[in-house]
Formats: sequence, structure tokens, C-alpha cells
Amino acid sequence: MKKLIILFTILIMPLLVNASDVYYCSEDSATGFRTIDKDKYEVAQFNPIKFKILIDFENQKLISSKILFSDNPNYQKCILAENILSCMSKYGVTFSINKKSLLFYKSSIYNSDPPSDDLIVSYGTCEKF
Repeated sequence: MKKLIILFTILIMPLLVNASDVYYCSEDSATGFRTIDKDKYEVAQFNPIKFKILIDFENQKLISSKILFSDNPNYQKCILAENILSCMSKYGVTFSINKKSLLFYKSSIYNSDPPSDDLIVSYGTCEKF
């Protein structure tokens, strides 16, 4: 039994680890609408953010607590089509990244009642960490 565990560790674990990579992403610009009151918004510019994100193109998932993507698979839905991984979290955050250029688009559109969050759309690039 110990030999089986060692064999699994040597052969399978490296494949699991390499299936996902950590990236460092930086927004170039972020714009949207600041929530003023229940039904009132104003156009606003937001400070670009930087964040780390674990991206698994093969298994179509990502994890980043800073942009509200949990490691719980029930909290996100992702689709990979033509080298673009597009995901949406249960908190209304969308993240779309091009696998080749590492250009990303992100939005935050949480729709609560009454409205309480700002609506933000941004773009930027990622690089392997």
C-alpha cells in the first residue's frame, strides 16, 4: 500500500499541481457607476487594483479572494472557448482572460435590493507569478 501511495505522489501529484498557475494581475483602468442612493448613480473612475489569481484553464476555474472568486466550485461558473476563460462568481463578478495574451476584462455588478455596491468594469493584463 505504501508503494502505491508513493507511486501516486510521484506520478500524479505533479500533474495536479501543474494544472493551475498563479498569476499577478494589474488593472490598467477601471470605470463605472458609484452608488449614491437607492436609485441614484454617478459616473465614476475607480483606482485600478492589483491582485493574485490562481487560474486553471484545463479545469475551467479560478481562485482569488481579492476579486471574490472562492475555491468553492458552487460559487462560480466558467466557460473556456477559443482560448478565452470567462467566469462569473455568485457575487456578480465576471472575469474573462485570454490564455495567449493574458489580457483580462473584469466587472463587478452585484445586484442587491436595495442597491449598495458600485458598478465597475475594468481591463488589464496578467503575468505568471
